[in-house]
Amino acid sequence: MNTHDFSENLIDYKIINIDKRYRELFKDYIIESKKLTHNCQFNCYNNKNVDLKESENCSRNCFLPMIHIKKNISKLIENCKENFEKCKQNANLEKSNRSKIDKCLENYEKDLMLNKEEAEYIYSGYLKNLNELMKNQKK
Repeated sequence: MNTHDFSENLIDYKIINIDKRYRELFKDYIIESKKLTHNCQFNCYNNKNVDLKESENCSRNCFLPMIHIKKNISKLIENCKENFEKCKQNANLEKSNRSKIDKCLENYEKDLMLNKEEAEYIYSGYLKNLNELMKNQKK
């Protein structure tokens, strides 16, 4: 294994750990959203006055907010990763790139944290939409 491969593996490892810490910030939102999604589906199939096709359509609608949130959160993370890759490419052009790449990793984590409030807004909006959907199911 040459040193370049080792460096890339180390960078990948650091990125994975940064991403894990970022996702951990939203653990409560994720758990609550999964609970609500499953409850929403249960309500769809629990109504004896509705046929199976209608229940299945209802159940699919329970996933729409989750699809929306994953798409938007993924875009936030993608943008941060694109900035990191640009920074890393610039650092690779220089002789003493190790400290520069460490700075790129630090900036990547900072970028993610700057998006934390927007991600929380997306999650809270999702939970609100799903709660509304469930209220409408009970009517």
